[in-house]
This record gives sequence, C-alpha cells and structure tokens, in this order.
Amino acid sequence: MKDTASAAGVKPSRLIVALDVLAFSAAERLIAELSPLADGFAIGYMAMAAGWDRRAIELIRSTGGRESIIFSDPHLNATPRITAAAVRAYAGWGITHLSICGTAGEAAIRAAVENRGPVSIVVTTVLTSFDENDIRCE
Repeated sequence: MKDTASAAGVKPSRLIVALDVLAFSAAERLIAELSPLADGFAIGYMAMAAGWDRRAIELIRSTGGRESIIFSDPHLNATPRITAAAVRAYAGWGITHLSICGTAGEAAIRAAVENRGPVSIVVTTVLTSFDENDIRCE
C-alpha cells in the first residue's frame, strides 16, 4: 500500500506519546499498547522523580527498536558548564532528543549543542500552559 502523504509530497506526521504517568506499570502498558502506532515516547519529570526513566528508555528500545524517538524532557535550565555536563550524561543514556529551557540563555544552549553527541536538542521557549497573563511584562 502506498503512503498517500508521501505520494502527495507531504511529510508524514510523527506521534510522540508523553509518558506523564506516576507508575512505571502504567508507562509499560502505554509503551506496549502504543509502540506499533507511535514514533516514540517523551519521558518527563514524573518518570525522573519516580526513578523509572532509565527503565522506560530500555523498554522503548526493546519494544520499538532503535528507530524509536526517545525524548527526555527535563527542560534543563542551568549554567553553561552544568548544562554541558548534564547533556553529556543524558546522551549516554541512548536518548534521541533532549529539552533545554530557552531561558537558560544563549551560552547554555550553545553548550548543550556542543556536547550533545547524536542527540537532538529541543529548546522550549514558552510552556503551552502559559497564557497572556503569564508572559506579560509590566
């Protein structure tokens, strides 16, 4: 069957599922059920705080294969030296994408890019939960 999006010259959409759940068992179910449909998974604060983020990375790799997107989403926001060290550490985990908070500044973002290895850096500029009142400067 021919991919109609590719045939029409349209880039196919990519589905990345956020594993925003408290328990690893819930993440396991999402990974098992959605791996055939999803291009990858995002692992954020809840997984990091609960300590199952690295287990999720291994499970995604074993379920979805090496081509799966594994997006670690800590929104790093530190000095350039600390950001560089953190990026090198995360890159060693085998992730594919890593978030940096745009408010960390240009030097920290450059440090992230220079130390990323094969990892793509995603800069978060404004959180989607913000509204006009949150970003107003008066």
